[in-house]
Amino acid sequence: MAAVRERRIYPRTKANWQVEVRGLGRNKQVIREMSKMEDLSPAGACFLSMCDVELGSKLFLKIKPPVRSGGPFNIEGEVVRIDNNVDVGKMFKAVVVRWKPTD
Repeated sequence: MAAVRERRIYPRTKANWQVEVRGLGRNKQVIREMSKMEDLSPAGACFLSMCDVELGSKLFLKIKPPVRSGGPFNIEGEVVRIDNNVDVGKMFKAVVVRWKPTD
């Protein structure tokens, strides 16, 4: 079997951090949930969600790193991938966002 070639520009860093997610989901349903960030990079992040998000949704994340790393910071991202098979009970999905460029 051939090795899979890594195509990411930036490596991901594991991050077991709290994140508050806000935005609009499927059918313009308001999303507001506390969740757990799985990993992040300079290009985006992955977090677990129970909400009904869809590709292309704009989300606002309030990321709360460990106390020594500084206070919470807010960032906007766009949903670029959703993985519905991250837990046995299928309660959670992994949502990947790409950071929106700042002006």
